[in-house]
Amino acid sequence: MIPGLVVPDFDEEMHAFTFRGHKCAHVTGVLQAAGVGFKSEENGFEIDPSVIEAARDRGTNGDLAVTLWENGILDPDSLDEDSAAALDKYIAWKDSSGYVPELIQQPLYSERFDVCGIPDSVGWIGEEFAVIDIKMSSGGLKPWHTLQLAFYASMVCTARIPERYVLDLKLKKAKLRKVESDVNVDWAVCAAARTIAYWRETNEC
Repeated sequence: MIPGLVVPDFDEEMHAFTFRGHKCAHVTGVLQAAGVGFKSEENGFEIDPSVIEAARDRGTNGDLAVTLWENGILDPDSLDEDSAAALDKYIAWKDSSGYVPELIQQPLYSERFDVCGIPDSVGWIGEEFAVIDIKMSSGGLKPWHTLQLAFYASMVCTARIPERYVLDLKLKKAKLRKVESDVNVDWAVCAAARTIAYWRETNEC
């Protein structure tokens, strides 16, 4: 078990976090407020909202399939074609890598940044402690993934700082991509993003 984790309250229907009785910012919202992540008309880039929603659905469905399978409660007949294919690739990758998860889709709180989030998976690849984000529509490791994973790393680094990975299930075969940037540098950017998000929230802009 990972010692010292802080678990917030999470309303799954509203996708809202509360911690110690107060609403808590979440990683995706912080990055979007800072202009990082999915781009939209609002922050100066035009992307069809249906494209963004479809990408989110693919990710959510794939994550859910993995989560249910890892928890031993998956009904295989409930999976659509994309989710079934993603799960097959995940299982093949897990078997070949020897990955041992300790947390799957666990809501967590970062005391460093006063932000909540749900890492897809946290566990061990051999002797290496790792936090993994599962992607079904990323097409590879994007710069903003390093920040997303840096936030997640801050939630689980109670004993040691984890390595950060993106597991890409969009390809024919699952591919694990390691974040090579310095986590301390990324944490500095995360702090700036959190400050911007807080400023926009308090000034309602």
